[in-house]
Amino acid sequence: MIKYPKREDLHLIALDLDGTVLCPKSAKPITSRLRKIIRSLHQSGLPVTFVTGRTEDHAAPIARDLGLDVPLVTYNGARVFCPVEEKILHQSLIESKVASEISRWLGETEEVVACYLSRKGDLHLVQSRCSGNPEHDDFLFGTPRHLVGDLSSAIEGGGEVVKMIVSTQRPLQSEIPHLFGQVAQVVRTHEELVEILPIGVSKGEGLLRLCKHLNIAPQNVLAIGDQENDISSFQVCGYSVAMGDSPEAVKQAAGFVTQTFAEDGCAQALERLSDSH
Repeated sequence: MIKYPKREDLHLIALDLDGTVLCPKSAKPITSRLRKIIRSLHQSGLPVTFVTGRTEDHAAPIARDLGLDVPLVTYNGARVFCPVEEKILHQSLIESKVASEISRWLGETEEVVACYLSRKGDLHLVQSRCSGNPEHDDFLFGTPRHLVGDLSSAIEGGGEVVKMIVSTQRPLQSEIPHLFGQVAQVVRTHEELVEILPIGVSKGEGLLRLCKHLNIAPQNVLAIGDQENDISSFQVCGYSVAMGDSPEAVKQAAGFVTQTFAEDGCAQALERLSDSH
């Protein structure tokens, strides 16, 4: 039986953002309880970072606000970004032809699709169409965005594809491999979203790259998350905690289960470390 880690067992804490640190349904601030324990652990010498599907434009300001200076794993592992030097340490890409074909197929349906393009190192976010609720699109996809209608043409027009996001309830995780083969990683990252990532990319792979960069063993890392895309982090880390309102498969993959987001489950999990010190 795995015992809950003590403070001295760990060299890094890797936190998911949406549904773990941030409210999964709105842009609410981080709770004061969670802010306090994250700052306390990081200042005591136990580094804390984010492993997220979000961009570094979204994650880095949150990290800086909390006083965190460890590189971030963003885009579900497609990028590793240093917020101090504002430098990309690693980037994976989807083959442009593959992304264009998938976006053309998705364009035949009613789903809203966003694509993150890297052009000379700068990120550009393009979206097929508005869902009808621009503020909700801001929350789901990020800003600024450009509505382009035909995503495939935007992709073919230039830029490297970092990832695509689809607002859908469809099981694209099985549909895309069935139609196109194993050309990309497809994973549900939110109750409303499925993400299409470069082949071989996952939060777990991104976290392994970060561990190598920091020269620490994954066995000494604690990962906390709430969705299917966090399972790969759980699989490579020595310790893992699922939020109490996670899907059952996520709970089964974790070593421990904390309280729900509404009950400040992430703070509760981290406070257990402080109490054991």
